[in-house]
Amino acid sequence: MFSNILSRPFGAAFCAGMLAITLLAAARPETAQAASTTIIADNFQGADGATLDGRKPDTADLPGGRWHVQSQDAAGTGKGHSPMVISTAIGKPAPSVNTNFQDAAAISIASNSKYGRTAKIAIRADVMLHTAQQIGVGFFSSLPADGLPSDTNFIGITWASDKHLFFVKDGRLTDLGYFGSLKRGHFYRISYHINTTTGQMSHLHFAGKRVALPATLNSAVFTDAATAHAGFYSNSKEVKNYAFVDNFTVLSTKN
Repeated sequence: MFSNILSRPFGAAFCAGMLAITLLAAARPETAQAASTTIIADNFQGADGATLDGRKPDTADLPGGRWHVQSQDAAGTGKGHSPMVISTAIGKPAPSVNTNFQDAAAISIASNSKYGRTAKIAIRADVMLHTAQQIGVGFFSSLPADGLPSDTNFIGITWASDKHLFFVKDGRLTDLGYFGSLKRGHFYRISYHINTTTGQMSHLHFAGKRVALPATLNSAVFTDAATAHAGFYSNSKEVKNYAFVDNFTVLSTKN
């Protein structure tokens, strides 16, 4: 039956038209382009024990920067100590970054001659609280200075050891809910969108679930200046406490 249709003038014209559309679509890849572009992507491939400080992301790095780490020593005085290292034993899948005590890591997402930063940005990472009290994924205006807590200048989402999820801005916490069924020693994904034109957050998901945002939360806090760098931090009471981060990704998005 199909061959009979092809033999008719209308059928032949129809098929030729469909072929033309297919070829046109193939010649114009933007018609099938994804709604997002990867800005930063790091799966932390590398040798066990390799430092994160000074590292370039292994998958995507449109801004062309490197990771910078600020960590406090046991006395909380900083002194340039940078213990964030690659762990080939743990990850989703391994390897991942092993954070310690009061650690903050950030990488610039500023525009350059080949890449222009957009107002709408998505960020995500898989995080594991091992013995740390907090692990946060988000943005820094700049890394904390020596002697200051690791969430200084940070804005974003934090998973805490009391099984609560928090919105954090410069160390001030807003409770977003209790996740009592989740456990230490497991990776859970934090993901959300920001818009630096409106200054707001949206599409927050944690551990595969949509998280409602309080109406009072979005008050134009996600500015270009506040989100100059993307990154993460860990916060612990003792030097021996640590956490893990994997599959860190920042994207420009149209939504």
